[in-house]
Amino acid sequence: MNAFTNLHPPSYTTLNEGVSLTMTQLSMYSNNTTSNETGRTGNFVDDFFQNVGKFFGNPSKKTLNFERSATKDFAGSGAPLIDLEAKSIKVGGLRLLLTLHLMGQQNTPTKGTWKCNQSADGDLDMYYIDRTGALTVELDEDYGIVIYSQGNHPSNAFLMQQTLLLQNLLEELDKTVNVEDVKESDRLLVLKDPNALDKARDTLSFA
Repeated sequence: MNAFTNLHPPSYTTLNEGVSLTMTQLSMYSNNTTSNETGRTGNFVDDFFQNVGKFFGNPSKKTLNFERSATKDFAGSGAPLIDLEAKSIKVGGLRLLLTLHLMGQQNTPTKGTWKCNQSADGDLDMYYIDRTGALTVELDEDYGIVIYSQGNHPSNAFLMQQTLLLQNLLEELDKTVNVEDVKESDRLLVLKDPNALDKARDTLSFA
């Protein structure tokens, strides 16, 4: 298992203009991708996401892989910060949505605070400006979403900003889960526990 002291984001090209897609559009495009399918071929969302991913490059596959067990252990972090078990999840569409959201958070609260990257194994990484820590979002079609942090010696600034980043991410997930005018079977994410997001918010605190 790797030990991270200073985390260096892979080189990538920033998208200068934001992209806006409504939840209804994303759900419509993801309609053919079910929780039991990989959705890697013949799906607009996954094809589009692969093109978006090219802007970030393809770093080598990390040794940090999602493990569905009660004793998850990740480099420099221990237990996940957020663990959301899904009733159903459309991984391709949700990955695209979260990528666009995280890209929009790169300059929060100031320019260059975060750098967003998609790793070769599909994880979404957010590297903090001082390189002492990073957040990783893992999506698993058989389980759901797990978010954890990397870095053995994270700075106080990173710990504070990661809380703010996670709060914003939970708000985005809340909109995804509770999107109106889209039936449950077409939603990008349906959680097993309807109160899971509120419980996740309760676990966040400034370190």
